[in-house]
Amino acid sequence: MLNFDKCTIKKVSEDMNVGSFRVGPLPRGYGYTVANALRRVMLSSLSGGAVTGIRILGVEHEYSTLPGVQDDMLAIIIKLKGLAVRAFNDEPIILKLEVTADKTAARDITAADIEPSADVEIVNPEYVITTLDKGASFSAELVIEKGVGFMVADSEKRGEINMLPVDGAFSPVINVEVKVTNARVGQRTDFDQIEMNIKTNGVVAPAEALTSSLTILSDVYSKLVTLSQGDMSGESELSTAPAAQATSEDNNVFVKNLKLSTRLKNALTNSAIVDLNVLDSKSREQLLEIRGMGEKSVDELINIMKSNGLVVLE
Repeated sequence: MLNFDKCTIKKVSEDMNVGSFRVGPLPRGYGYTVANALRRVMLSSLSGGAVTGIRILGVEHEYSTLPGVQDDMLAIIIKLKGLAVRAFNDEPIILKLEVTADKTAARDITAADIEPSADVEIVNPEYVITTLDKGASFSAELVIEKGVGFMVADSEKRGEINMLPVDGAFSPVINVEVKVTNARVGQRTDFDQIEMNIKTNGVVAPAEALTSSLTILSDVYSKLVTLSQGDMSGESELSTAPAAQATSEDNNVFVKNLKLSTRLKNALTNSAIVDLNVLDSKSREQLLEIRGMGEKSVDELINIMKSNGLVVLE
């Protein structure tokens, strides 16, 4: 029988946004099993904030340039992906960025120049976005959103006047390095030990990223254990494929065909929900449990579901 009683997690070091951890001893073969799962979750499933759109005064498209601005718009958009943002609101937030360089010297535009907001914290205020020539001005509005993982730039934002969509890099974890070595337990040396180095953008500490990832995995496996102890005939809540097969093609309510807000579409897509029929007869509380779903998004989802003949339990 497998024994995990002697397994521990030790923080070897942690300095700002870089941390090293040691996990073990684990039964042989479990080193990479555990390490790969943790690495995958840390890089793809932790919540963070990001710039998802920018409107720049005097700019109509991303291939433009501005007099006095040393970078073109594409370069600025790429730079904005490096902003480390902690968002406290589930809805999009608009921040202003207005800078004028002195007539005697060029000036860097940094994240510290972004207008402060109670809903957003810029973790790397020293981050350079672009540089202005002497006497030049730059005025922009940034759309900040909270999300999970990575979101391709939303083309629907182009419908807003002069709005340039930006890929949302929400993950606060930049890199995770894992190495599995042998560990000794008594006279045996065939146990696994995980050496893990975690680098974040500062929105979360490395130890927090590790703990959050373990919690997510624990929740998933606990849910699967609960389901496995019940009816496994294929009609459990987590099994969406049979439900989709049982629904006729004419009754499908595909997310891709609906006109949804960016926030709601991201929450459904990140949770692998492609057909709203799988949410039929769910309660409001159950809808709120969908990762990335806020109160306003749930209100929108409920209205969409009811308009398509689906039931939301009170």
